[in-house]
Amino acid sequence: MVGTSTLTAGNVQQLFVALILPDVWRTGLRTDLHVGRIKLDIGSDRLVARSRFSNTSQAFDGIHWNLANEGQWQFRTFFLKWY
Repeated sequence: MVGTSTLTAGNVQQLFVALILPDVWRTGLRTDLHVGRIKLDIGSDRLVARSRFSNTSQAFDGIHWNLANEGQWQFRTFFLKWY
């Protein structure tokens, strides 16, 4: 039986506000800004990644910003607090 000692109904895994602009000021640059609780995978998942097959989950609260010229370059930065 699942009770309050094993399940927390108020534990939100992912909830964020996103602002996506596909053409910032007609420069051809795309920007994405996410603010809130984020599930995030970056690179080869060694430093920042979601847990795939575990009993616990990692959630990151913070800001994730991406700026890119599609197909040429990408700049990504983030500030996260890990739970």
